[in-house]
Amino acid sequence: MLVYVRACQATGNISPIPFHLTLISTDEDWKTKYEEVMETLQETEQELQEFQVNSKELEEELGRELELAEKAKESMQRKLDKAESESEEWKVCLKTVPA
Repeated sequence: MLVYVRACQATGNISPIPFHLTLISTDEDWKTKYEEVMETLQETEQELQEFQVNSKELEEELGRELELAEKAKESMQRKLDKAESESEEWKVCLKTVPA
């Protein structure tokens, strides 16, 4: 077993970190390990590709929803502005009506 040491930045104390080396001794072991690593790599690449596709689809969907929400907000803002304007007009009319 190899032991590396690390110094604590705050105190400067040194503490050991155990590090285990696994030795691969035969060509078959190397081949098996290589195949395992390659399989893991392929699975990871496939998962990444699926994640990227799903992320792009989600981004597009959220973009459409955001666009619809912004249009609805603009429409409501126009209606609010119109209602406030009409309210002010009625206030002026009511103030000018003789009592």
